[in-house]
Amino acid sequence: MSEKAGSIYFDTAIDGSGMKKDLDDLTVIAGNSAYELVAGVVNGVGGKNGLSALTVAAGQIIADVAREIATGFQQMLQTGIEFNAQMETYVTNFTTMLNGNAEAADNLVSSLQALGAETPLAITDLTNAAQTLLAFGAAEADTMTDTLRMLGDVALGDANKLQSLSLAYGQMVSTGKLQGQDLLQMINAGFNPLQELSEMGYGTVADLKEQMSDG
Repeated sequence: MSEKAGSIYFDTAIDGSGMKKDLDDLTVIAGNSAYELVAGVVNGVGGKNGLSALTVAAGQIIADVAREIATGFQQMLQTGIEFNAQMETYVTNFTTMLNGNAEAADNLVSSLQALGAETPLAITDLTNAAQTLLAFGAAEADTMTDTLRMLGDVALGDANKLQSLSLAYGQMVSTGKLQGQDLLQMINAGFNPLQELSEMGYGTVADLKEQMSDG
């Protein structure tokens, strides 16, 4: 098989061996799928008709590949548009919660995106938790990622546990004390603050529970 200026020329001997060799060479380029087609060409269809069939098949393969690429690109583009729209929604919501401070809201969303890239938690999970903490006044925008990282570590990357911990933590900070409901939510999320305080030397769990009851 010879090549000239972007074309492929087949050297066909009278006995057909030349064409068979060229077709064999072509199968190396085309792959296993083309091999089955070329084998059929050599064994039964004939040179001219076989090459026509090969041309049609190759064109179909190219068209299929182009269609798959276009579909994939369209899906990526749509995903990107939806993602940007969602980020804008987050910025708008945080701007309202931060008394109209759009710059602080934009910085907060950027920091949540960065935190999401470092942890198993998705931006949606982190945003929901951040909104909960802001609603209770349990964290400031510029320290939000530190608080979320702490809660996320306790939640072991579980989105549901993070939301439960954020709610309980927010309620605890807003009231200034740990109440029974908040304690139960934390325990259900896998974290017992009384146990942690006891291990830090603040008394037994029973003593700490009594202090909770006394307010």
